[in-house]
Amino acid sequence: METLPIHFGDVAYPFLLGTNCADDLAAGLLSLRASAYFVVCDSNVARTYDGSFVRRLRSEAAVYVVEHRPGERHKTFPAARALLDRLLGLGADKSAVVVPIGGGVTGNIAGHPPA
Repeated sequence: METLPIHFGDVAYPFLLGTNCADDLAAGLLSLRASAYFVVCDSNVARTYDGSFVRRLRSEAAVYVVEHRPGERHKTFPAARALLDRLLGLGADKSAVVVPIGGGVTGNIAGHPPA
């Protein structure tokens, strides 16, 4: 897995890029020792994803898979609010980690609540 820095002004964030790296990614997330991990994906990804990444996380931590509706028309503040309500209802706290899997809509609405 390769790590590339993504710069936003004076701040840089790591962008991890690779194939067949679910175990490496899970190990990195587990090292954060989060209170829980919330894997967010749309219903299309949930149907096609084999779940190996989630199984790896679940072997050592509390993991919740939270689905949302697919498509750009669902990239809205109400959708982000509904996701936040679901995360809080499942017990998310400031020590939880949200892990978006999928495309832009998922990243946008899953990234908004933790911010």
